[in-house]
Amino acid sequence: MNEMASEPRRPTDYLMGRIESSLDTIKQTLSEDRLSSAQYRTEMRKEQKEQNERLGHIESKQQEMADDMSEIKPKVMNLEADRLMSKGARNLAIVLGRFAHVVSAALGGIVAIFVEKWLHR
Repeated sequence: MNEMASEPRRPTDYLMGRIESSLDTIKQTLSEDRLSSAQYRTEMRKEQKEQNERLGHIESKQQEMADDMSEIKPKVMNLEADRLMSKGARNLAIVLGRFAHVVSAALGGIVAIFVEKWLHR
């Protein structure tokens, strides 16, 4: 053993030590990179899952709104038709009322003429 300690160091021993040190550094860096990559993928999967859940929630809300609209639309159209019918009925009542006034005035005039002719006979 004394012989080894007293042997001079060769340049290849120094180079081997540097290579081993570099290899250890590379292994450690590679291991850290793998852990970092695995953690990043885990975070990305978690975020993707959350995004998918939000998208599913939005899609369900959209479907719910579409269902509500398909239920409301016929009711609105019926209300619009009822409003137009009411407006038409009101206009018809006004026209018939005016016509009734004209007819009653004409009948009143005719009756007045007959009464006057009957009285002056």
